[in-house]
Amino acid sequence: MIHEHIRALLWVFGFLAASMGIVTLAPEFALNRLLKLPVGDETGRFFARHWGAMAAVCGGLMMWAAEVPALRGPVMAMVGVEKLVLIALTLGQWGKPLFRGLAPAAVCDVVAVVLFALYACEPMIARG
Repeated sequence: MIHEHIRALLWVFGFLAASMGIVTLAPEFALNRLLKLPVGDETGRFFARHWGAMAAVCGGLMMWAAEVPALRGPVMAMVGVEKLVLIALTLGQWGKPLFRGLAPAAVCDVVAVVLFALYACEPMIARG
């Protein structure tokens, strides 16, 4: 069932990830206004910009994989690992306000990782 919808799912999750490229271009606007996260010093802005660029690249790769089935496995594996890291970092620091601000991203990433895993396992499940 996931195989029938993976193209659309990759476009949706890819677009959501790619939209975080706004953090690279306008970190204060994106962090303060959109994500409700405090802007730190120059080091924090640098790493936020890098994260925004990485998220945008991952999003672009997912949208590319939506159209090129041969890319789906490797792209979903790579993006899935990145998403698992964000989930683990967010849950591991849950008591801190910064990480609670990332909760929506972590929830979205949990959904994506579960769907990616189901996509990978679906052929094995179907064979029974």
